[in-house]
Amino acid sequence: MVLDKIYKKKYIFFVHNLGGFDGYFVFKALSLFANPENVSAILDDKNKFIQISWNLGMSEIIFKDSFRIFPVSLKELCNIFGASGKTSKYNPLWNNIKILTNKDLLTEFINYSLNDS
Repeated sequence: MVLDKIYKKKYIFFVHNLGGFDGYFVFKALSLFANPENVSAILDDKNKFIQISWNLGMSEIIFKDSFRIFPVSLKELCNIFGASGKTSKYNPLWNNIKILTNKDLLTEFINYSLNDS
């Protein structure tokens, strides 16, 4: 129908490094909770996500990999755009389950994660 094309809206979200990390979680979540026929993806020759689309009928949500446009770290991307960016660096100690027993380290991780999200 002509009206579908006129009123269809696209919502585009840029996700930094969608192909290397976040895309797996986005695609899996959409595959589990959305109608799989309405979810599509564009992959490169290394099977990394370039784009993930979710067709909702009258609208479409599209996730694109900003790393392909700006192949720099998030910190550098913030510098380029004059944005404040992260509050701290990633701490490898957060990769251990024992973090749950260290209140200070856990609080630090939660604050980092909230800023990162």
